[in-house]
Amino acid sequence: MNLRLTLMMFLLTMQSTGQTSFHKTIFAGTRNASFVLLPSSAQGYMLIGNGDIASGNLFMLQTDSLGNKIRMKDEIGANCKLHSFGAAQTGEGGYVVTGTEENGIDAFVLKTDSTGTPAWLKTIATDPLTETSFNSIQGTPDKGYVLGGIRMTGGGNVRDAWFTKLDSTGSVIWSRKTDQSSYDVTLDIKNESGGGYIATGEMSSNVFLTKMDGAGQTIWLKLYDSLAQSQGRSLLQLPDGSILICGERNSHVMLMKTDNNGNPIWAKIYSAGTGHDLKRTSDNGFIMVTSDVDGDVRLLKTDSIGTLIWGHSFGGAAIDKGQVVLQASDGGFAIGGSTQPNSESEYCFLIKTDSSGNSVSCMHFPAVLESGYVPVPYTPAFADSFLNDTSMVRSIIDSNLNLSLSDTCLPQITAVENLTDQSEVQLFPNPFSDRVLIDYPGRAAARLIISDLSGKNIFEIKIRDRRTELNLGTLPSGIYLYKIDDGNGFSQRGRLLKN
Repeated sequence: MNLRLTLMMFLLTMQSTGQTSFHKTIFAGTRNASFVLLPSSAQGYMLIGNGDIASGNLFMLQTDSLGNKIRMKDEIGANCKLHSFGAAQTGEGGYVVTGTEENGIDAFVLKTDSTGTPAWLKTIATDPLTETSFNSIQGTPDKGYVLGGIRMTGGGNVRDAWFTKLDSTGSVIWSRKTDQSSYDVTLDIKNESGGGYIATGEMSSNVFLTKMDGAGQTIWLKLYDSLAQSQGRSLLQLPDGSILICGERNSHVMLMKTDNNGNPIWAKIYSAGTGHDLKRTSDNGFIMVTSDVDGDVRLLKTDSIGTLIWGHSFGGAAIDKGQVVLQASDGGFAIGGSTQPNSESEYCFLIKTDSSGNSVSCMHFPAVLESGYVPVPYTPAFADSFLNDTSMVRSIIDSNLNLSLSDTCLPQITAVENLTDQSEVQLFPNPFSDRVLIDYPGRAAARLIISDLSGKNIFEIKIRDRRTELNLGTLPSGIYLYKIDDGNGFSQRGRLLKN
């Protein structure tokens, strides 16, 4: 399938500071399931995502600093339908991309050069009854790669935080999982300055932070706020060894700083929504891109202790999600994300702002959105399991990227018990074939998010009416998770089964 790229929206202005701002919406198929923004060797950007959620073809679009297309690879993985979840830039200027294959069971790692031309592609699989996917990948000092994600068994009912180390050719060196609860997932992993790795995500409905040595052995693991629902989505380490985590706490954007041993130093919560990506800025402060409960993208700038300096909102009638933020060479910021104008379409966007967050498409909102809180850390009892790579990994390299997946199978699910939620909001029928009806008796508008079993959001909509009908016929068969949040304290989670 050849994907046709259309730059739908093009707005470009020159600010008085000499910094550029623009907003571009990119059509690359009917529905883009995920999207990653990285710097490119051309002093511009590399956009990586799915051309269409149905076809699964990956695309890699390289732009200049103004967002103008330089080149595009749009048939990567056309024969095995790869769905991208995470990517990183390699030391030599190339890229590594990870995600899950069409069968929903196996993970993949793709290595490309600086132009997006594939060098190798590996499939990482356990067995037909175990689903593996990665949400984050990072290059390591030995020119290998470390990945964090999720490993699911029991039809997705048991989920373990999952870590894998690869060498420079993509061969698995070790894999580990941390057993704490029935729902654990790693959402970000980074190299640790003293050697080894740090990772964050969700464990027992709380933010977790863990430090591992170079062999993946757990040095310490800490959870925070046992009385709150929280999740860590992005982390970074400062030169002094302290660690910053950005994410969500009780449906509000959260930023927390710990020392090198995971002990909290300070923590802040901001506007209602979820923090998706965190970067350190040239003035030693921090920049966060978030999604709010109204379906808009927000860019938050703080000083070095998390005090909010400014915030800008981007969006309109569509559901917009900010996923990645970068600081550009001119001091401004680039935001990558997706916009969903209706239930059947989702597209990527690229926004460039000046150093104060101003862009042609931004809206200001009050800066009084910050409050402090004291996170309470605790160390859980956990099992740290080591698996030999020869027992759980199947690697395939094909220069033409024509992978044969006939030796894997997705278990046939005929029924899931107790899927119909008996609490305030009803979603039915469940299981469903194409359409789902939502019975929402709430008075305030709420946000419904549907994600796959790896925790990756694939559908989002605002609920305002008592009855809302969703057309989900384009989703592949399988189990999905949903979350409903009105931003005022009400939150409901559950599962949906697509026949």
